[in-house]
Amino acid sequence: MWENIRGHEQNKHFLQQLLVSGKRTPSLLFLGPGGIGKKALATAFAKDFLCRSEKLPCSGCPSCQAFNANGHPDFLLVEQSAPGKEIVIDQIKEIARQAAFAPNLSAHKVCIIDAADYMNLTAANSLLKLLEEPPRFWLFILIANTAARLLPTIRSRVIQLRFDALPAETIEAVLAKEGARPEEAVALAHLADGSIGTALNMLKSNTVDCRNKALTIFEQLPTQRPLQLTTQYGWPEKTAGEDGMTLLEMMLFILRDALLCKEGMAGNAYNIDVLPHIEKCFADWHSAKIKNIIKIVQESYMAIAANASGKVVWEAMLVRMNMILKED
Repeated sequence: MWENIRGHEQNKHFLQQLLVSGKRTPSLLFLGPGGIGKKALATAFAKDFLCRSEKLPCSGCPSCQAFNANGHPDFLLVEQSAPGKEIVIDQIKEIARQAAFAPNLSAHKVCIIDAADYMNLTAANSLLKLLEEPPRFWLFILIANTAARLLPTIRSRVIQLRFDALPAETIEAVLAKEGARPEEAVALAHLADGSIGTALNMLKSNTVDCRNKALTIFEQLPTQRPLQLTTQYGWPEKTAGEDGMTLLEMMLFILRDALLCKEGMAGNAYNIDVLPHIEKCFADWHSAKIKNIIKIVQESYMAIAANASGKVVWEAMLVRMNMILKED
C-alpha cells in the first residue's frame, strides 16, 4: 500500500492499522526533515481515510473521485502562503468555522496542517483549543520539520510519527526513474542528505555539473593570474542566475568535505563520488585557510541573494580566495 511513496515502512504499517480499526484515531504529527515524503504520505492516508469503499484499494468511490479532482468537501489543507511564511490565526479560524459542519461526502473530515511548526503563537493557541476538544468526526494531521517550534501542549495532544532521512539507495532509485545518469544519481543521493525532494530539485538545476565546475575552479587556485580566472569562469548571465547560486552552494559542500578530510572524518562527507579528487585538490590547503574561504563564499552568497551584482561579487570572491591562499 502506498508503494509510490518510498521508505517509511513502519509508519505506513501503523497508518494501515488505523484504517482497519474503525477509523477512530487521535490527532497525528508527522515529524522529520523536509522533502522526505511526509506530506505525500499524509495526503495518501487522508484519501484512504475518507474512502467509502469497504476494501482498499478503492475502485473509485465518489469520495476518492472527489479527492482525485482536488474538490473533496471533507478535506482541508492548511499551508504557508509562501516558503518561510507563518501560518496565521485566520487560517486556524477557518478550520474552526468548518468544524461546525458535519461531513458531506465521507463519514469523517480530515485537516492536514503542513508546516505546522510555522504557526505563530496566536494561531498555535487557537489550534490547541481544537485539539483539546476535537470536533466530532475530525482527524487532524500536523506536518513539521522540527518539534522545537511546536508548543509542548500541542505535542502532548498528538501521536508523533517520526520520519527519518531516506537511504541513499532509495533516492538513487527514484532519480534513475527520473532519467538521472547513474553517476549523477549516486552524487545527488548523497548531496541531498536523505531528502527525495531536495534530490529532485538538484536534478532539475544541473547540480552535479555545477559541483564539478566548482571543483575545477578550486583546482586552479592559487594562481598568478586571478583576473584571468575571473574571465575564464565568469558569473552566469541573468538567465542562468540560479546556476550561479547553485555553484556557490556546491563550493560550500566541497569546502566542508575538504575540512572533514583534513580532520579524518571523510566518512561524513557528501561528495563521496569525488572524494579522492577533493583530498588531492586540498592536500596543501591549511584548515584555517579553508575556514576563511568558507566565510568568504557564505558572505558572497548572502550578498548576491540580497540583490548585489552577481558578477562583481563573484569576481571579488575569486580574487579574495586567491589572496588568502597565497599568504604565508
